Amino acid sequence: MNTQPPRDLLFELYYSYYLEKMTETLNRRIDKLGCFFQMFLGLVVVVNSAYGWLCGILIASMSGFQFSFKPGEVAGHAKNQALKYRQLIDEIEKISPDIIAKKRLEIEKEDSPTLSSLFNPARKRAAITLNYPQEKPLTLNEKCFAWMAGGIPS
Repeated sequence: MNTQPPRDLLFELYYSYYLEKMTETLNRRIDKLGCFFQMFLGLVVVVNSAYGWLCGILIASMSGFQFSFKPGEVAGHAKNQALKYRQLIDEIEKISPDIIAKKRLEIEKEDSPTLSSLFNPARKRAAITLNYPQEKPLTLNEKCFAWMAGGIPS
């Protein structure tokens, strides 16, 4: 079809893609870090440390966190969502804007739960990708979460 999609629609697709990608990276890193600390603290307990009771409490707390928030599952779901957005972005020149908007709404219904601290970093990544003018700078909190979620190219 080769029609140019509206700029707003293109921006929304890239924003959603980067939001899911950053959510996946952040949750994957949290999950791996939690597993690492559980194994490390388990080793401390095995060597019969004087602080075995503290390690036990920390292991139980980390297990409870991972069981309740399931960062590994969230990461997997966000990865699948990011892939769906990426596929839609790749097809954007072949499909009419109306169909793209409809498909975007279908994908959006299953978006991952995301930290609000990733909203502006994802917006910034989309603006950088599309060579749009930069909006307001990120707060320190947003910069920290963006760094943990894969960073932002300058």
